[in-house]
Formats: sequence, C-alpha cells, structure tokens
Amino acid sequence: MEIKINDYYEPDHFRAICEDNYNISRTCEYEKNEMHHIHNTSEILLVEDGAADYYISGKKYHVEPYDILVIGAMEHHLRRIDRLPFSRYGFTVKPTYYRSIILDHDLQKVFGTPSPEVFVQNYKNVDRAVFGHLIDMLCYLKEESEVHKPFRTQIQRTIITQIAVLLFRTFRFKRSESGISSSNARMLEIKEYIDVHFNEELNLNMLGEKFFLHPSTISKDFTKYWMFLPFNTVNLYMNGGKQAGEAEESSW
Repeated sequence: MEIKINDYYEPDHFRAICEDNYNISRTCEYEKNEMHHIHNTSEILLVEDGAADYYISGKKYHVEPYDILVIGAMEHHLRRIDRLPFSRYGFTVKPTYYRSIILDHDLQKVFGTPSPEVFVQNYKNVDRAVFGHLIDMLCYLKEESEVHKPFRTQIQRTIITQIAVLLFRTFRFKRSESGISSSNARMLEIKEYIDVHFNEELNLNMLGEKFFLHPSTISKDFTKYWMFLPFNTVNLYMNGGKQAGEAEESSW
C-alpha cells in the first residue's frame, strides 16, 4: 500500500493526531508557511524531500531528506520551511497506547525528543534501506487501521513494536540494566497467555492459580501496565473487578 500525499481532510487530521491511538500521514508543503503545534501524542517524522527548521521547546533541529525527527508528547514545536517542496511521513502515537504495547522502558525512549546533539549524531541521514523499511512498516500499519481483518489488533501491536525496535537500533540507544521490571515481565507473560488462549473461558481466579498471583494483583497490575483487561470473555471484562474483590475476601 502506498500512502498518498495530503490525502486527508485537515480538521479530521488534527483531531486524529490528538485523539486516536495512532495516526499515519504523508504530507507535502509547497509554500514556505510556518506552523505551531502541541499535542498529547508523540510524533515521528521521516523526511522525504526539502528541508526545514524545527524548534522543539526552543531548541533547533534542522531536518533534510533521510532524517528522522521525534517530538515527544506535549512538547511545543515550531516549524519553518527552508527548502521546497517539503515532504515527510508522520506517525503519531499516544503514550498510553505505546506503553500498553511496549513494557520495556528502554524501548519507550524512542518516542521521546532527543537532544539537538544526539539528533545530529544518530537521527540524521539514516541508512536508505532502514529508512525505506520504516516507511514500508508505516504503510502496512496504516492499511491495518483502514481495513478490518481478523487479528487486526495483534498485527497493529506487533508492527508498532517492530518499529520501536528498529528505531532503537537506528538511534543507537543502549540497553540499561533495568529495561523491564519483574512485575512488568509477569504481566507480559500473562498477556501472551491471553493472546494465545483468547478463545477459551478465562477468569482472574484461573490466571491467579496458573501464575501464582492473587487475582486482585493481576487485575491491578495488568490495568496499570496495559490500561485494560483484554479478555475475549465479556463476562470477565464486566465482572473482573467483582471477582477480584470476592477473591480478596477469601484466604490465598
């Protein structure tokens, strides 16, 4: 799938970059206009053509073809175009959404604004093959959001994780010793189990027995890390809190 240039209604586009879990666009400016933005999503720009100066929280970033600029959520940014036409792909994603997919704190760093010095060192003139691969993944992700297919949510989350990993390597981040906590790891194990056994009857008590955790702990921590309980069973989703409360009253 190819993403067409300026193929959106502008008011809908600005609503989407603020309200949707993620949004993908391809934009080209043919006039040297100036733009001021601030939104509650992280924004990743892949520059195709032209050049521009971005000022993020007052710091200057000069972008050219094959540069990738990341603007963290709620950071004011100003853009002044230097060379026309100025064309780029844009990928915005809500912090609550990517944190529900990516538990590893190291990987989450790719969605934050780099310092101007780090940007010059690691975000500019990205390898052509890597740059093209990222665009291909964005095209695939956009297609998944527009056509309803089985397991669409799983595919979307997988692609976003792949994008984060590729950006982590491209930006030359280094792994820290505390990338993922033991609690995060257990919740990830539970989520992977649910993803595989989603067609089965699942409940908090059964998961507690399997993973040696109190049902209320699963309910609290899973919601903390993933922002929801993604069970396939409506009964569990509606009554999960009640089950946890009843289980809490009994001995464990």
